[in-house]
Amino acid sequence: LAVGGGLVGLTFSALTEYDPGVSSRHQYQAYYLFDAATGAPRTYFGSCSHSFQQRLVWDGARFVGLCLGDAGPRGIGVTAVSRQGEATTRIAFAIKGGDDSTGGAYQNTFSRVGAILPGGLGYALLFSTENSPVYDVDNVNAPRDLVFMHIRPDFEKSKPASTYDVAIADTADHNFRATGLEVEIHDYFGGSYTGKNHGLIWLTQFADTSQNAESPKLVRLASGHFIALWEEWTLTAYTATYGMVIDEYGNVQVPRTKLGDMRLSRGDDAFALGDGAAWVVGDATVPALVLYTVDEALTVTRYELR
Repeated sequence: LAVGGGLVGLTFSALTEYDPGVSSRHQYQAYYLFDAATGAPRTYFGSCSHSFQQRLVWDGARFVGLCLGDAGPRGIGVTAVSRQGEATTRIAFAIKGGDDSTGGAYQNTFSRVGAILPGGLGYALLFSTENSPVYDVDNVNAPRDLVFMHIRPDFEKSKPASTYDVAIADTADHNFRATGLEVEIHDYFGGSYTGKNHGLIWLTQFADTSQNAESPKLVRLASGHFIALWEEWTLTAYTATYGMVIDEYGNVQVPRTKLGDMRLSRGDDAFALGDGAAWVVGDATVPALVLYTVDEALTVTRYELR
């Protein structure tokens, strides 16, 4: 949910009507725009399918959405949505695999979406994924690392050579550590493609699958820097929550720091509060909602909301 320009934008995971051809219903990302004053619907359209995670933000002039698609398209998609409901999607990260040989079935995207946020010169994008082209061995083929990208402000005007040739990242303009990752995509519909990813900043470089970044969050600070938050997991269990401060192009300002054992709810956003970031979780042992704040020095404070 995002609000701006006299509109309320909503994106969510939706289902189609029953399809007898597959004895099931299909899933996709849906967008709605409503008049903020009256609640009257302005427009509706569908986007990525299937989309297992989605995000939406107002950048001051339009809505910008994210999807995590497994088939049409297969990748992390960024969508520009005008106030009139005109939408253009480009691939920010092409995801390996997609056919029946994909570890864990073709729906496995090996990735988690964090957030896309407006910056001073474009958009900051955070997610986690595997830094490996291998997709057909197991559900997890490599450590799931934290990734940052900077997206150009006019990304919808980019003209990629192909759907999966990423042309919207300009991270390398201000961060020499930006790298690429080429992957093979063999999608559900029988198409074969080369995914050419560019502008990737690997904020973590875990040695093996005993460490994985999950539930990534991103918050823009009053200083213009960003706090990245995430949980670290083994293959089966949570270990701790970590943070890092970066600039708009992913240059590290405060390195990876263990914050403690406070959890990050997978579907909830962290948000700016004062000069820092904050998030809310439930604590059944109190019981109460708990507000956590973290400043730019990565100092955490806990408040029980009673």
